Amino acid sequence: MNSITIQYASRNKVTIIKNESTELFTTLAWHVSKNISNCGRVISDNHLQYLTNMEADSCLNDLHNALNIGGTLELNVPDFDYVVSLWLEATWKEAEIRNPHSAASSSIKGIFGEQPNTNPMLENYDNKLLDSFHSCYSKARLKFLLERVGFTDVQVTSNAGCLNAIANKTMNKGERQISTSLDNIRPDHLNRYEFAADFLKNKLLLKKNAMLNILDLACGIGYGSWILANSLDASVTSVDVDSGAIDYAKEYYQHEKIKYLCEDVKTWSEVDNESFDVIVSFETIEHITFDKWLLNRYFQLLRPGGLLIVSTPNETYMPFDKHTFPFHVKHYTSEEICGLVSSCGFEVIDEFMQLDNKTGKIERGNSGVFSLLLGRKMES
Repeated sequence: MNSITIQYASRNKVTIIKNESTELFTTLAWHVSKNISNCGRVISDNHLQYLTNMEADSCLNDLHNALNIGGTLELNVPDFDYVVSLWLEATWKEAEIRNPHSAASSSIKGIFGEQPNTNPMLENYDNKLLDSFHSCYSKARLKFLLERVGFTDVQVTSNAGCLNAIANKTMNKGERQISTSLDNIRPDHLNRYEFAADFLKNKLLLKKNAMLNILDLACGIGYGSWILANSLDASVTSVDVDSGAIDYAKEYYQHEKIKYLCEDVKTWSEVDNESFDVIVSFETIEHITFDKWLLNRYFQLLRPGGLLIVSTPNETYMPFDKHTFPFHVKHYTSEEICGLVSSCGFEVIDEFMQLDNKTGKIERGNSGVFSLLLGRKMES
């Protein structure tokens, strides 16, 4: 489908219009992608403010899902910064309240919505407040929310009290962390790379004048590669199968010590065996059906004495089910991941854990929701 327009229907429901003319159906604002997919253009017409904050988050994520790669979202909502400026300059007098165009009247409508039929002294009184606003947006907040659900090239402009946003879908988000800034990446994701950087920094101190060659496989948008490159005297090769993720990485997480490549590890031929001192593979193997093949490939790519740092959800403390983890294939117990790594020729030299997926603090042990394993390719 080429283009759809989404318009407010009632409280948390929207009407879908095809190619700006043909009405299709009405649905919950966060169920659009259940009926529409591979859309080239979505126009969200002044409805987001009727949703609660969590409903709006779900709606934006759903609109991202409804678009095809290369698709565009065009969205407009009231500019709450403008509304606040009206409120602050309003004069609270009877004449101003009765004037629908005054700063007082306009700011009230901008904060709470039109609220028709809400006079309890009239026969048409309706206390459902279906047309009240439940969320508000500034340029900065709208840009943050759009980037948070995976949109890129986000541009937000303000005109006469209305915010107009244009954003592109350049990759499938899945479980990726997508942000132009490390500040908006989940701490548990950041901590894995910071842990690896700290561990490898100590390793470098033991090998003076050594420069590590690191492979970050399934690097996503590159924030972790940037942490490694910025922390270490190392050359980082960062590989992901998604061209949109690599393009994003090159734009926002470029570094002179990083080489970004769009490659499928199963067909990546322009790499020699024993090319790397370290391979970092965080939250990858639970997504694939060829886990043993991948670990064997890691073994081939590492130099003798090379180090593998791998993380994955711990089945014992974060049990797998397809509904909760739609992008996963399986989770591993501590025994399973250690056994798998060992079966591919690695010596498991240490095991760490993240106790939760909020702070993501890393400590030695195997009883956290995430397992983090260090394996070494033995010297010949």
